[in-house]
Amino acid sequence: MVTKYTIRRSFLVFLLSLLIIGIESCSLFKTQAVRIHSSKSKEEQNFEKKQIDYRFLLYNGLRQKMLGNYQLAEQYFSKCIETFPLRATPYYELAQLSYQQKKYSEALHYAEKAHHLAPKNKWMHELVIRLYEGYNQLAKTEKELEIIIKNNPSNIPYYFELANVYTLRQKYNDALKIYDKIETMQGVNEETSIKKEEIYIQRKEYDKAIAEINKLIRYYPDNWAYYGLLGDIYTLQNQYDKALKSYRTVLANDSSIAKTYLSMAQMYLQKKDTANSFAAIDSAFCSLSVDLERKLSITYSYMRFYEGRTEYQHYLEQMIQDLVKTYPKNPKVHILQADYLMRHKKYKEAREALRLAKEDKQNVYAYWQQLIYLDAQLNDNKSMYADAKDAIDLFPNIAELYWYGGLGAYFTNRYRETVNLLNKGLELPKDSSILIRITDYYMYLGEAYYHLKDKDSAYYYFDLALQDDSTNYMLMNNYSYYLALDSTNLDKALMMSKKVILKNPKNATYLDTYAWVLYKHGDYQEALKYIKQAMANSEKQGVAFLEHYGDILYRLGRHEEALQEWKNARAIGKGSPYLDLKIKNGKLIEK
Repeated sequence: MVTKYTIRRSFLVFLLSLLIIGIESCSLFKTQAVRIHSSKSKEEQNFEKKQIDYRFLLYNGLRQKMLGNYQLAEQYFSKCIETFPLRATPYYELAQLSYQQKKYSEALHYAEKAHHLAPKNKWMHELVIRLYEGYNQLAKTEKELEIIIKNNPSNIPYYFELANVYTLRQKYNDALKIYDKIETMQGVNEETSIKKEEIYIQRKEYDKAIAEINKLIRYYPDNWAYYGLLGDIYTLQNQYDKALKSYRTVLANDSSIAKTYLSMAQMYLQKKDTANSFAAIDSAFCSLSVDLERKLSITYSYMRFYEGRTEYQHYLEQMIQDLVKTYPKNPKVHILQADYLMRHKKYKEAREALRLAKEDKQNVYAYWQQLIYLDAQLNDNKSMYADAKDAIDLFPNIAELYWYGGLGAYFTNRYRETVNLLNKGLELPKDSSILIRITDYYMYLGEAYYHLKDKDSAYYYFDLALQDDSTNYMLMNNYSYYLALDSTNLDKALMMSKKVILKNPKNATYLDTYAWVLYKHGDYQEALKYIKQAMANSEKQGVAFLEHYGDILYRLGRHEEALQEWKNARAIGKGSPYLDLKIKNGKLIEK
C-alpha cells in the first residue's frame, strides 16, 4: 500500500539523486548561459540539443525510479548513457536500481563504472565500497576505504570500517593503529577500547586486553559492566579467583546486570563445578534483564551437552521451570519445555505444556508443528484433525498441515473432508525438509474415495501411488483385497498380492489377502494352503481369517467344518454382513 510516508520518502530519494548530479547540471547550465550571448555553430547547437535530451531522460528516469517503475527507469538511464557515455550519474542510478532488485553483480558493474568516471564523488565511492563488502572483496574494500579517508580525513565512521576490514584480514597491527587514531580524534571511548581488547584476546595478549579494560574503568568508574569484561579475560586465563572477584564486584554494585551470572556460569562450567554453574544460570534465568533468546539458546545447548546424563536432568528441569515461571505465556518457552519432555518420550506431558501457551500461539508455526506431531505420537487422531484445522486457518499455505489434517480426518471417518484436505495439500509446494511422500497423499486419497464408494477414483489414486512407489506392500495388499471383494480385475489383484507375500512370507494379514484373492480366482486348494499359513503366523485368530477359512472349506465341499469355522468367527466378532445368514442357513452366501 502506498502511504504518505512512502511518497515522502521516495521524494527525498528523488531530491538526493538530483543533488548527486548537481555539480554536473550546474556546470551545464552555466555553459548554456554563456552560449546564449554568442553565435552558435552547428556543432554547438547539436551539443545543446543532446544536452536537453540528456536532462529530459535523466529527469524522467529519476521520476520513474521514485514511482517504483524500475524497468522504465532503467530504459531512461540507459538512453542517458547512449547520449553521453562518459557521465557517471546514470551508471550510479543503474547501480542503485540493480541493487534494489538484488541484481548484485550488475550493481557492482555499474557502481565501478560510476566511480571510475567520478572518482571524487563521495556517494559513488560509498556505493562501490558497500558492494565490495557485500561480495567479501576485502582487499578492494580496504583500498577504497584508504582513499576515501584520505579525501575525508574527519569522517570517523570510515576509520571504524577500515579497522574492521583490517581485522577481518588479520592485519591486527594496522587495525590497532586505526583505533589509536580514532582515540586521538575523539578521546577514550568504549567502542575503540572493546575493539582493541578483542584483537588482543585474539592474539592471546591478555595483559594488553586487561590494560584496555582498566583504562575504561578509570575513565568511566560508574560503569560496573566493565568489571564483567575483566572477569571474562581472567576466565580465559583460568584465573578463576580473579574472575570471581570481578563478577562479584559487578553484582555488588549493580545487581541489574544479570548477564554477569551467565559469565559466572561459564567460569564454573570451565572449572567443572556443575552445581555452582547451574546455580548461576538459575539466577540469570529469573531476571528479565537477560534477553529471552539468549536464555533459550543456552538451554538448548545445555540440553544437547547433557543429553543422556541422568545425573544432570534435575538441573535442566530447574532451568526450564525458571523460564516457564518468568515467561508463563510465551509460546517459545513452552515449545522448549515440550521439546525437553519429548526427548524423554513424555508425549502427554509435552502436549500439556504446549497447550499452556494456547492464548499466545497464533503467530508461531513451530508451536502448531510440535503440537500436531505430539497428537500423532499419542495416536490422538481427533485432536490431530482439530489442531491441524486450527493451524490451517492461521497458515493456509503450508502443505504439511493439510497432510496431518487429512490423516486425522481419515482415521476419524471424515472421508469427504480427507479428500478435500489432501487435494488442497497436493496443490501447495512441499517443504523439502518434511518427510511426507507424494505416494502417501495418493494412497490415503484412494482409501478415502473407496470408503465413499467412489471406486473408480479410489483405484485411480492407488495406481498413481504405485507408479510413484512400486514397493508399497501395504498399499498393494489393500488394493488386491478391494479388487477381490469387488470380484474385479482379479488377475491384477493376484499379481500384486503374490508380489507382496514373496517379500513378506510370514505376514499373516498379507497371507490372508493372498488366500482371499486365490479364493476369488477359483483356486480353492491353493487358497486353503495360504489361509492355513496366515492362521499359523497369526498370534490371535481374527474374525476375518476364520470366516475366510470357513468360506474356502465350503467351496471344497467340507460344509460341516465350514459351519464350525463361521461359528468360531461369530464368537469373536461381527464379521461380514453375510456371516449370520451363513450360520443360520448352513451354506455359503455371497453378494
